[in-house]
Amino acid sequence: MAAVLKEADALKAEGNALFGAGDFEAAASKYSDALEAAAECAGPGGPAMASARATYLANRGAARLQ
Repeated sequence: MAAVLKEADALKAEGNALFGAGDFEAAASKYSDALEAAAECAGPGGPAMASARATYLANRGAARLQ
């Protein structure tokens, strides 16, 4: 699970950089990629994964609202 979370967080970081640069569509796409990577984890993933998924969803929503 740690490797999956690390990969998803890397995608989130890419999304954050794109968001900061004003490329909101690409940022939303990276946050979606992070969600997909997190979904590949077997089982619910516990509180750490739930918190991470909530962050990815919130970030994607913020990017789509821009």
